[in-house]
Amino acid sequence: MKQQNNNKIFVVLLILSFVLICWIISIKYPGYLFKKKISINNIEVYYNHNLDTLTLKKLVSDINQKLKKSKWYNSNTRRIYFCNNRFKYSFLSPFNFNGLASNYVNKNNIFIASANTHNNKSISLFRDYSEDLDKLMTHEITHSLLNDKGFHKIDTWKNEGYCEYIAYDQNVNLFKDYQFFLETNDIYIKYRIVFFFLISEKQMTPEEIFTTELDFNSVYRELVLALQK
Repeated sequence: MKQQNNNKIFVVLLILSFVLICWIISIKYPGYLFKKKISINNIEVYYNHNLDTLTLKKLVSDINQKLKKSKWYNSNTRRIYFCNNRFKYSFLSPFNFNGLASNYVNKNNIFIASANTHNNKSISLFRDYSEDLDKLMTHEITHSLLNDKGFHKIDTWKNEGYCEYIAYDQNVNLFKDYQFFLETNDIYIKYRIVFFFLISEKQMTPEEIFTTELDFNSVYRELVLALQK
């Protein structure tokens, strides 16, 4: 009986090891899971479903215009994978399966849960949550820009806030987005308004925000007081 149990444990461990190896290979070399590819400037998009390529080219053009406004822009190739499949996205992004995207910055691979280029929308495959596709792609590529410059170890709210700042083309309506945050409790909106508050009201540069010791909750309270005046 003990030998049988040991054999079962060995088989389970063998299967788990095989799955882990497949996962590691897949997040580094995911191309085999996608049949089609289109290259637009420095952005490569991999996909399986029918794609409105003309609209995608317009989206990428708009995305690059926003990215070029970042101080840390570079023209390195970015690989983006449109999963549009629950199992595929969950396998490639198990730690953020109910989100919209995952960026393995050190492997230069960005996985988008779902992408509708015609409607410019990305929708979570597991919950009621969506974002404009161009903003989502800009946000994720900005993570890569920050990583290229060694800013990947900054506070999460600064990293995410800057990516939102660039994704929204440096144009944030503090009052409107604050009200939207109160309605949705979306943490990314909170990151966005706090970061933009420091830019617009405190006249700080992104680099100053990154290198200055700041308490997120304290800045948020200051933002709320300023909006209530």
